[in-house]
Amino acid sequence: MLDSSNPTKIPLIWASSASSPYIHAIPTPSQESVTNGAASFTDGFPPLCFIPIASGGAGPFGADFNGLLQQITAGLQWLQAGAPVPFDSVFSGAVGGYPQGSIIQSSVTLGLLWISTVDNNTTNPDSATAANWIPLLGGILYQNTTFYVSASGSDSTGNGTSGAPFATIQHAANVATRLNVNGNVATINVSTGTYSSGGANGGGGVTVTGNPVGTMGIGSLIFTTSGGAVTINGNGHCFLSQGAFFTVQGNFVMNQVDFTGDPNSSIVSVNGGRVGIAGTSLQFGPSQGNHMTAASGGSITGLPGYAYSVGGTAVNHWSAQPGGNIIIQSGTVSFLGVYAFGEFAEADHGGVINCAGLTFSGPGQTGPRFLASSLGIIDTGGGGTTYLPGSIAGAGSTPGVTPYGLYL
Repeated sequence: MLDSSNPTKIPLIWASSASSPYIHAIPTPSQESVTNGAASFTDGFPPLCFIPIASGGAGPFGADFNGLLQQITAGLQWLQAGAPVPFDSVFSGAVGGYPQGSIIQSSVTLGLLWISTVDNNTTNPDSATAANWIPLLGGILYQNTTFYVSASGSDSTGNGTSGAPFATIQHAANVATRLNVNGNVATINVSTGTYSSGGANGGGGVTVTGNPVGTMGIGSLIFTTSGGAVTINGNGHCFLSQGAFFTVQGNFVMNQVDFTGDPNSSIVSVNGGRVGIAGTSLQFGPSQGNHMTAASGGSITGLPGYAYSVGGTAVNHWSAQPGGNIIIQSGTVSFLGVYAFGEFAEADHGGVINCAGLTFSGPGQTGPRFLASSLGIIDTGGGGTTYLPGSIAGAGSTPGVTPYGLYL
């Protein structure tokens, strides 16, 4: 078919000005025992319409033609106008449910499209009982939208609504980042529970690579919680930004539990990624690697009003590696126990840590306070060499080690 074969659009619905008795709405049930010769969607034009009037036939009636053509042209004009098709429970019941591959416009979120993953799907994709609908990837958001995750949800039959949540944080992130957020906010709300599968490297964590179209900054994609603690047992990093912008807030307990292979961390930002820490309930549990790692142009920033707690040991609490920047200032860091760190703060090969104005509470920590080496910078705002937690003096104060780093 050629583009030039595009038919003329229907300028006006057929018989738009017709009124009774010149137009008749076509009913679904048979009219054979109601009105001789009347049309219906069950019979079409009945047998009497094919018998001459002189021989006892009846109809067909002009009002039926007008009614039928009006309904047909109204539907065609709607589609030609590119108008959305919302869920219709009456229609769904009449056809036995929507088939696999059907695309339905959300009646709740403007611009969000649902696609059915099964045949005979009678559930409303926007309802609490929705099942077997998933967001159509590449859609456009026209308002702030929340995708829900629950340990009892499903990545295959869930659609991310509160009534039909996804099962893994990773799947929700995959859906959200393939949308055009269009300057709006996509929030991934994770319900109380323990998440140990489905994320990065098979763990409960999440990797976000690149940003959705229409991103306005770290506030465009938010990971948050509802209810009690959300424990992430990450075989890989718990939150990994590979060039993505997002914020982590809420009652997340981040445990990096894979003690085989390469060390991994709780929050990592690399390749120009930007990660914000918000709220007052984040907890960093034990980590084979670091609690926070920034490298290759990545940054991790404590947003205004933040506070977090430390509930486990790590190689380093903060690690700013080549080109990385960690900005944790004017907040509160609470320790739930005594933990031994390789260094509490490590900055090397040009990595920068800005940590002025912090309040540390809870038991004293053990291990070296800091290591600034190979042109790494740790800026405490003049907090002094005992400012950071630890039981062993740090290394890297000017002139420091060779090649030296700076501890300010």
